[in-house]
Amino acid sequence: LQQQQQENNNRELQLPISKPLKSIEQRQIERQNTPLPILAAKDEFCRRLQKERVLVVRAETGSGKSTQLPQYAAEYFGGLVVCTQPRVIAAISLARRVANEYDGISVGKSVGYRVGHASVGKDNNRVPGTDILYVTDAALVQENQESGVLRDTRVLIIDEAHERSLYTDIVIGMAKLLLKMRPTDFYVVISSATVDPSKFLDFFQLTDSSVLNVPGRLYDVYIDYVPNSRDSIVEHAVSILFKLYDQFQGHTLVFLPGAREIQQAIDLFNRKIPKNCVALKLII
Repeated sequence: LQQQQQENNNRELQLPISKPLKSIEQRQIERQNTPLPILAAKDEFCRRLQKERVLVVRAETGSGKSTQLPQYAAEYFGGLVVCTQPRVIAAISLARRVANEYDGISVGKSVGYRVGHASVGKDNNRVPGTDILYVTDAALVQENQESGVLRDTRVLIIDEAHERSLYTDIVIGMAKLLLKMRPTDFYVVISSATVDPSKFLDFFQLTDSSVLNVPGRLYDVYIDYVPNSRDSIVEHAVSILFKLYDQFQGHTLVFLPGAREIQQAIDLFNRKIPKNCVALKLII
């Protein structure tokens, strides 16, 4: 039985590889059919990055920067494109999404990810990719110490740069060093929706012209402010959720400070949960 299960697993792993991969022309057609705001800046992004070598991209949430910029860079520059993410779940989910867009198959061929050290047995932290790798900041620092992955990297994209951590700053420092060591074949992109470009421009000794602003969102965003409440933040959030449910029945995300508050909200919501609803927790 175990042998049969292993054979089934092997066949599943082999099926995506035998499927023909998407061509650049196929990807371009699909992008035109479902255009994202970032698509309008594709040509300028590639041209300016090649010329300036360091580019700060400020693009609004929902513009498609996290999924599309690595693909544009891989197609235009060739070689390996590494895109950093501050969280494990973002690195993995983006890699899976981009693998489907870029290859038409799952991760493991052109697109992969690195989110931690290799584990014993089946390794869920590292999936290979020849063209695009999504990595957490911490994983990139560790990986570079072990294998020197940045030596083979053509374009380094530091995404969500406003969420700076110790590892993010280390990666930025390594990027500046590599720009000096490889003056002709290494490029750096700093991207974010809310980043203040001045600090990055000063660090890389750039001018304001090195900022590429991409306006537009895939979906409109509306902000409503509610009055303060004497209730706890959890009670207040759940009460608002019940009020909104009568107006907007669909998927809703509620952001809370930590795991304890999330569990409290789940418990409170489940006491009065509407029909056909389910409360799920996501801790990242």
